[in-house]
Amino acid sequence: MASHYNIDDILKSVTLGVFDRGKKYAQQGKVKDIQWRKQGNEIIIEGKVKGNNVSPYHQKITIPAPDLNRRIHGECSCPVKLECKHIAALLIYGLVNQPKPIQFNKNLPANDLDPELNKWLDHLNSAEQDYQNLDTYPDEIQQRLIYVIDPTHDLKSQILIHPQSVRLLGNGTFSTSPSIPYRFNNIASGITPRHFRKIDNEIIYGLHAHNLMNKTDAWQGSRLSGKEGHRLLMRILSTGRCFWSHIHGPQLISAPARTAELRWQNNTDGSQTPIFSFNGGSVSQDILVLPLEPPCYIDTQKGEVGEIKTGLSPALNSAFALAPNVPAEQTALLTTEMKKRFPQDSIPKPATLKMESRKGILPIPCLKLFIGKTYDVDSYGYNAGPPVEIFMARLSFEYDGFSAPWTSDKKFPKSITFVKDDCLIKIQRNRKEEEKADKKMKKLGFELIDNPEIFDLSAKHKDIHAINPFEEVTDQVQFCLHDIPALEQDGWKIDATHLPFHFKETEDIFADIEEGTGKDWFELDMGVNIDGKRVDLVPIFVDFLRSMETEEDILKLSEKGQFLVPAEGKNVLAIPAKRITPLLIFLMGLLKTEGLDNGKIRLPRYRSAEIFALENESEEILWRGGETFRELGRKLSGFRGIEPAQIPQEFTGKLRSYQQEGLNWLEFLREYQMGGILADDMGLGKTVQTLAYFSIEKAAQRLTEPSLIVMPTSVLPNWLQETHRFAPNLTMLSLHGSERKERFDEIDKHDLIFTTYPLLSRDKSVFLSKSFNTVILDEAQVIKNPKAQASRVARQLKTKHRFCLTGTPMENHLGDLWSIMAFLMPGMLGSEKFFRRIFRNPIEIFGDQARNKLLSNLIKPFVLRRTKEQVEEELPDKQILIEHIPLSKEQKELYETVRLTMDSRVRAEIAGKGLSRSHIIVLDALLKLRQVCCDPRLVKTAALSHKKIASAKLARLMEMLPEMIEEGRRILLFSQFTSMLSLIEEELNAQDIPYLKLTGQTKDRKTPVKSFQDGEVPLFLISLKAGGTGLNLTAADTVIHYDPWWNPAVEMQATDRAHRIGQNKKVFVYKLVAEATVEDKILALQEKKRTLADGVLVKKDQTATNLSEDDLKNLFEPLPVG
Repeated sequence: MASHYNIDDILKSVTLGVFDRGKKYAQQGKVKDIQWRKQGNEIIIEGKVKGNNVSPYHQKITIPAPDLNRRIHGECSCPVKLECKHIAALLIYGLVNQPKPIQFNKNLPANDLDPELNKWLDHLNSAEQDYQNLDTYPDEIQQRLIYVIDPTHDLKSQILIHPQSVRLLGNGTFSTSPSIPYRFNNIASGITPRHFRKIDNEIIYGLHAHNLMNKTDAWQGSRLSGKEGHRLLMRILSTGRCFWSHIHGPQLISAPARTAELRWQNNTDGSQTPIFSFNGGSVSQDILVLPLEPPCYIDTQKGEVGEIKTGLSPALNSAFALAPNVPAEQTALLTTEMKKRFPQDSIPKPATLKMESRKGILPIPCLKLFIGKTYDVDSYGYNAGPPVEIFMARLSFEYDGFSAPWTSDKKFPKSITFVKDDCLIKIQRNRKEEEKADKKMKKLGFELIDNPEIFDLSAKHKDIHAINPFEEVTDQVQFCLHDIPALEQDGWKIDATHLPFHFKETEDIFADIEEGTGKDWFELDMGVNIDGKRVDLVPIFVDFLRSMETEEDILKLSEKGQFLVPAEGKNVLAIPAKRITPLLIFLMGLLKTEGLDNGKIRLPRYRSAEIFALENESEEILWRGGETFRELGRKLSGFRGIEPAQIPQEFTGKLRSYQQEGLNWLEFLREYQMGGILADDMGLGKTVQTLAYFSIEKAAQRLTEPSLIVMPTSVLPNWLQETHRFAPNLTMLSLHGSERKERFDEIDKHDLIFTTYPLLSRDKSVFLSKSFNTVILDEAQVIKNPKAQASRVARQLKTKHRFCLTGTPMENHLGDLWSIMAFLMPGMLGSEKFFRRIFRNPIEIFGDQARNKLLSNLIKPFVLRRTKEQVEEELPDKQILIEHIPLSKEQKELYETVRLTMDSRVRAEIAGKGLSRSHIIVLDALLKLRQVCCDPRLVKTAALSHKKIASAKLARLMEMLPEMIEEGRRILLFSQFTSMLSLIEEELNAQDIPYLKLTGQTKDRKTPVKSFQDGEVPLFLISLKAGGTGLNLTAADTVIHYDPWWNPAVEMQATDRAHRIGQNKKVFVYKLVAEATVEDKILALQEKKRTLADGVLVKKDQTATNLSEDDLKNLFEPLPVG
């Protein structure tokens, strides 16, 4: 029946608040005596509404002819007069109690058409007006109101309408940005959005009114029902902006009616459901039936919406669509009742089934396995972190081929019913057996889901079993590999087809090593046999490791006992963690430094030690092939199996056992053409081990080319003296000084070529033109800056073998180490940029322990370091080491100037007074020469005070101290000159090296001594006179005599401050001696004549030992030229 007006018209006439109050009056029956009449083209409604007064109020309402812009006018006798709740109540009451339509004269010309055709033309005219107002948008308006239709989940076959605002793109599609839902409370503001068309206003008002009438929560969407719901749906479809499910879903359009048959469908549990059967079949999953009046269908596949024709009235069709499921036991009763009320056959009735009861059937447990998702929750109940996949199982029981789901409800169904051949069969359930199966599931680690919502499941899944991922009672692997076969053996039926994986147990993993051409590299391939077929593991492991960031990620997974490694298809390899954890950690590091070659790992031979370590750590992996490289790895790893090097007779030194091991290591690396860093603590004999190496090479006739040793200038004299002392069979050429260029032609005639870092850069054209047998970099930390000229030249040298000597391969940061290794084994640590990204930044900035371990393992075979503590059993209690230090050119010139001046004065004094009475002038002359050796600034001669000449000895001291402190040494530094100690202090402060000081001016001797003994400060500066006796400094293990004292007994007393009763460490004593100076001569004389110092510094009560003319001549001998 057509309406004279609708809810939209009412809402245009009164406010929402008035509408709500009027609706309550209408529902409470306060509307009386409603009358309708026609007056021209208008409808007049008059009535009475009972208010708060005894007498009712009178209303007169005028309704214009139908028009999109019409507005109802009403008057009331109440105090409000206009648009009051009484007028609203009368309109709402009249809406559901309207008389037959009153025809309006639309001033159209009369015609002879059938009334139905005229009605159709009116409808067509109205549709045309709607279309003209649909999409006439100005260009600046890009927003559109669309209508998304969703099916409801709580009420049968109804839909929800969601008006949403979206942005229209230039290509005619909608933006992917989130849409904005329309809020119906905006209606109260009276503001219409610019992108709303007239039909949108009508629809929005209609939906809002429909929500109010049906008490629908607008936040969930507008639920359509009845005649008004059908009208609104048709209006929405006419906009052309209606979509199914979401804004990018299929567009819905109005389509012709479809014919359907009403019938009842039998369900497996014996219940029956009313359905609309199209074309003689059952309802398709793609066709949704809407219980509107008349009913409609939505074909979600074709995007079509239309009416359903059944031969019955729309009201009957709608009522049939809303029918509930009929339980089996109610079927007969419902059929009987329907026959009484609806004797005609046009309304179908449920079929009556035969009944059969079965008892005593044992159930067969059945499991359907699948993967769900859940969330860990925090203390407030909110999701904490991303979703977690969880292993789930649906437990059911089979009775005579029919399934019954498990339920934990106390009021569980005691029987199952199902239909078979028009017979309703009822089987009694065996609760005891079902509970036994449930207990079995719990024993296997499954638990029933208490809160389905956190698993993204609806309430109907509350009886699903799941393995709790947060408690690790058991795991998927254990269940799939071991528990499922056991359950199947017990008669359970398992459906695992819905799992996204198939677990496979691995047999023996094998690792094949193939040696490359020239034996410079090798290939590592890994595989496993699965169901008799080989599966390559390297690509699988690589993909698996891409989800891991650190070694901790692997170790965390290994705690679960199994690694799940995706393989081909749905297969997932379940590998015991203990078998491959070391392998995965190795591969993780490898992928950061190396790469894959055709699915295989290609490695340089210097990484064979890592393979050997991996072979020992990885259980149950079968290693095959590559015997040469595996043997090399065994030797590199701890240097086991290295043959002892045979030292030739020409070498005059005697090596301690750790030095012999170092020599063996050098020879081993030479044999395999690999370089190494000999990084022993200072004083443990790196030089002598190197000289023994060259002696072997000379004896084996492998020194067919010269070998180059590069060093700081300060240690050049030591190399010359040590070579002469221990390896006199080696010919030496020292390329140092101004005359060196004249000797470049002699390089090929000598075994060992000595040069310094500054001269390596200066003479690079000469050195780069030569080929060397071995290049040694002593104090290799000098090339820590890879961009320095000496570093660049060193890397370009042509040589068969390369070795570095340094006690501090890394002084400041890891970049120092890279620079040394870039010389030693080019490419081993990659480019500087690669090294910074892979190792330096992660370790130094982020403290990445896994990268630190990886780097350590990589260089470990090529760095041999022994500390003093590790080899102290082989060391003497006190080891005296002489450091010969060459003076700089300027210092030599000053020394010669002082020497010549003092030599003249001494000779003149002796000529006048005799040697025995000239000891004061002799002492003064020797003192000034010693001061020049220590530091030119000590010399107070006025003519020389303006000169600023650097001290070679002080420079060498400042090279030694940082390295010693880095090694953990505790140092006593003695000097006769307190002024020298002050100069040393300046250097220490400049380098932020902490120290203590004790001189004759120190009043509180106890405090600094205690501080040193307690280990608070590593360095103690002591004047020889103030601290040479009376101190107990057993915390020290190193003594440095900056300026050797003439009297060996006094020097020894100073040394004994550390080397005394109570000392439990070996003591190293360093004497810094200026090369070829008076200091060097005094040391030689001490060995020749132990009483020389007493002859010069004798006290009055002692017997003097006279110096001979030869002694004085020797002491004042000029420096050698060069």
